[in-house]
Amino acid sequence: MSRPFAVTGLVAFLVLALLYNATGTLAVIGLMMFTVALIISLIIKPLRRQSVFPVAFAAAAIACLLLVCVNEFYYYPQLQLADDTHIATITITSEMEKKNGNYYYEGKTTLIDGEKSKVKVRLVFNTPPEVNPYDKLEGEFTFFALGSSSDEAAASYKAENLFLGAYGAERSYNILPDNSRIKPVGYYVISLRNAVKGSIMKMLPNDYGALCTALVLGDRSALSQKAYYNLRACGVTHIICVSGLHISIWSAAFLWVLRKMRLSEKMACGITIPILILLMLAAGMTYSVIRSGIMMIIYLVSVIVSRRRDSLNSLGIAITIILAFNPFAAGATGLQLSALSTLGIILYSEFLNPKVNEWFKNHKSVKFTEKPLKLLIISMVAVLFCLPVSLRIFGNFNMAVFPANLLIVSAAEGCMITSVLGVLAGLIPGNLFNIPGFIAGCLAKYIIKISALLSGFGRLNIHISEHDAYLVLCAVFMFLALTMLVAYTGKKVMVISSVMTAVVVIISVTFFSIRDSRITHIRVADTGNGQAVLVSYKNENLLIGCGGDNYDAAYQITDSIEKAGGKINALVIPKNDKANTSLLFDVAKQYEPKAIYCKNDLNLIGLNQDIQKSELNGSINLKSMAVEADDNGNVTVTTDDTKLLVLTSENASYTNNKDCQIVVGNADYPAYFESDNLCLYIVEADENKGFELQQQLISQGVKCSATAGNGSILITAHDGSIYAERY
Repeated sequence: MSRPFAVTGLVAFLVLALLYNATGTLAVIGLMMFTVALIISLIIKPLRRQSVFPVAFAAAAIACLLLVCVNEFYYYPQLQLADDTHIATITITSEMEKKNGNYYYEGKTTLIDGEKSKVKVRLVFNTPPEVNPYDKLEGEFTFFALGSSSDEAAASYKAENLFLGAYGAERSYNILPDNSRIKPVGYYVISLRNAVKGSIMKMLPNDYGALCTALVLGDRSALSQKAYYNLRACGVTHIICVSGLHISIWSAAFLWVLRKMRLSEKMACGITIPILILLMLAAGMTYSVIRSGIMMIIYLVSVIVSRRRDSLNSLGIAITIILAFNPFAAGATGLQLSALSTLGIILYSEFLNPKVNEWFKNHKSVKFTEKPLKLLIISMVAVLFCLPVSLRIFGNFNMAVFPANLLIVSAAEGCMITSVLGVLAGLIPGNLFNIPGFIAGCLAKYIIKISALLSGFGRLNIHISEHDAYLVLCAVFMFLALTMLVAYTGKKVMVISSVMTAVVVIISVTFFSIRDSRITHIRVADTGNGQAVLVSYKNENLLIGCGGDNYDAAYQITDSIEKAGGKINALVIPKNDKANTSLLFDVAKQYEPKAIYCKNDLNLIGLNQDIQKSELNGSINLKSMAVEADDNGNVTVTTDDTKLLVLTSENASYTNNKDCQIVVGNADYPAYFESDNLCLYIVEADENKGFELQQQLISQGVKCSATAGNGSILITAHDGSIYAERY
């Protein structure tokens, strides 16, 4: 068997990814099934001779066993600390992160209730404590399970080996500064990151410096939400996550410099390895960094020992090492995207790239298109292999990913290199004009402008439901299988594959664009005791209400807007109260809607003067939707698919709205809406009120869902069908 590590790593990764959120019982069942399969594969001679089957079943069984052990002896014991107060000593291990008005640190416990303990926690504070990395907090803390209000958030924390959060009152703990002369390695890594970040931000302002920092360090904390979502909408966020692209560039640069110093190839590789490890530490040791770093180290070692490197085996070894230290890493979105895109590129390089090279060799007249076309092909391969994860996470697919990669990736490489050169140039005394820094700023501006331009093409952004996702994945699988069959039979794989790809792309874009333009999407953001309902129809977005008291209310609203294309055509503020206005200025400044409709008593001084301000009374001017507001602030939205009523007052005009199919209301409002046409009632409220009203309505025969701290709700209405799902 030529590639045992590839089979072992990829099979273990697949099994752990599928069982990531499964119960312990399913892991035990999986262990039993794969153990039986292993025994059978060893007994049956043809299977045993194949080798791949016993290795695959053994890897799957070991993965299940590892998951069972980690759950029973590590994960569940830590969760028992939640929902209780403990006397703990916690060492701060990160810089401060400010989010949604709170301040966060990562820490590690040394003592809990007098017993030694090493538990990672995410500390949250209302006001930032005066602490530095590796200071200690000693006192009384309340522990809680991270992501308890969102399955998606819980899965994300779990993948990072972080299960518990902790908070304490300001006077319930003491700060013990770290005055030791010998600091931990992490202290110097954080200091290095801060020094590089500070130099870049001093060299370049605003999002330009933030983008350069993200390219060099993978730290996007200073990048504005708008800039980040534009990059995400274009499918190029991989450029700001240090991964194989960055590792390979820096490794090649170090090797080139060392070779220019007349060092032997083996000596240059040996020196590059510790430099590469330092680079991985500086980049934050994310899963994509670790995966690409291990693969590069394997390559350097293979050169030193004069052995041929196999990329698939290297990928398998990297994944195996990561999963051995943390089996939950298989559920990390970053590792999934990194591993799948790398797998796709390796398979393309091995099976299809020779065919591509041969085609260009035989068609010298189009030689000038070789580099951009190869970059486009690699982008398509990476996107196709990442499609299962991206559809599950984002629920949409933007066709702008292909031109974006073509236009941005090369610029990002140049921006990353010139940013570092700019930092080094800034260290030279008397340097009045930083030429590399100027070039980095120009490239950063280009990347931000191009991503903003491409993300604005709403027609390229295809929203895909879970049902459609399965159809797309089946189509992609059939396409790949057919392409491999054509390649195997020796046909003109380049021509046939290109034609097939073009046909699939054109049909997909046309079908989903036409279908999506006829569907009404209603997103009810989970903001607690607040209101935020986003109605999307025919490429127009109407946001009704902009408030909430959840700690992540701002994120829930912006996430809803980004999932709907990242723009607001009109913003309606039905009432001048905290439930509707607490986040108004933040959202309006970020997205700058064309018009804001509100009562006259609402002060809008400070917003962009180009935004039209109109009194909320009667009809609202939108092309694709009929919008009406009554004197009490209740808003009715009518599209070709449905009629929606958003209640903001107890004095709802029932008589005039009995034909509404969907009603959104707060728990303080009437518990039942009398309408024969009512299909769905959505309760916007916190957990205490939301579930109580939901159960009451269900008992009365009303189909009802509640945000109630359990996640935002997406309602899809099309051709008389209405259904809701959490997102």
